[in-house]
Amino acid sequence: MLLELDSGFFSHFTIQESTGRQIFHEDISGKPNLIVTIGDSWTWGDSIDGINPFDKLDSPKRLENVYGAHIKNSLKTYDWINIAIPGIGNRWITDAANRFINILTQVDYQHTIIFCLLSDTCRDANYGTGQLNIPFVSVDQLIADIDQHLLSTLTVLDNINNVDLVVARNFTDTHPNNITILKNHLPANWVDFSRINWDPTLPPLPFFTGYIGNLKNLISNLTLEQKIWIDTEYYDAADKVTQFLNDCPLHFKIASKHPTEENHKLWAMHLIRYFRDKQIIKE
Repeated sequence: MLLELDSGFFSHFTIQESTGRQIFHEDISGKPNLIVTIGDSWTWGDSIDGINPFDKLDSPKRLENVYGAHIKNSLKTYDWINIAIPGIGNRWITDAANRFINILTQVDYQHTIIFCLLSDTCRDANYGTGQLNIPFVSVDQLIADIDQHLLSTLTVLDNINNVDLVVARNFTDTHPNNITILKNHLPANWVDFSRINWDPTLPPLPFFTGYIGNLKNLISNLTLEQKIWIDTEYYDAADKVTQFLNDCPLHFKIASKHPTEENHKLWAMHLIRYFRDKQIIKE
């Protein structure tokens, strides 16, 4: 093994592996380049081969079918590391990516791609109002400010020689003002990609930053005007995204409607096309 990260890699995040759910996987075989895929359950591969949080925590087929594995199999000169935790927030994902700033100085890879699949920003609401001390004006502004902070922390990776950072979203969107913070941010999320692959005649889904249920501690303190805005804007968007995931055959109908094995492969090919179009791949 050229690169071995023990549990100390994760000590900064105070997150422990759930029984049977390994959050770190490396496929290292001495290739000159490295790709790292980081995210939540969509990157981990939840629901593949019937995985669920109740009676089947993992399956050997998971790591054969996640999009990271398909990318690695297509890029013949790249080793692969997958780091993901179901249900995790974007703070953890961006922290994990930034840990590679120091790690890559200790290895001999010629080129590294770090791919972050970001998720529900509402999961980090307490972090935004707490440690970041973002003043709460509105839910919309809070989410935008949290995203701006987290994406800005990744700009260091954007300026390291022989490292390319790429960011995308799963079922949520980045505020348009924040997409340009980084050099490589895919313009559409995975759910919209599913829509195009399943039925491109369907209208695009509404702008969606996350499920408002993660903000229960804030909602109780909102003004009547803010609550009406949430009812008409956020709940409407959440309902439409949820309904799409329930209808689309490229998503499982269990748990959180994760992408199917076929969808993981389609997404991987989409990312590889993006890498090639942006001349990110070094082969």
